[in-house]
Amino acid sequence: MAEEEYLTIKEAAEAIGVARATMFKLLKDHNVTRYQVAGSREIRIKREDLEALRKPVPRPRPVARVIVGQEALGSKIAA
Repeated sequence: MAEEEYLTIKEAAEAIGVARATMFKLLKDHNVTRYQVAGSREIRIKREDLEALRKPVPRPRPVARVIVGQEALGSKIAA
């Protein structure tokens, strides 16, 4: 089994192309799991957790709306 790679806040931010402040916001909002280094205040983030952020989130497809005839538009055609 491969050894897990842990990154500092700065390294993690650089890895996904965001500012350090954004990385702290992701941690605060629990979008990324933080790991505390024993006996210190240092924070580490698993690289695999960051990779999960890069996966695209499926978006719902837009709903098509069909309008039938001019009456549906609320206007009348002059004859």
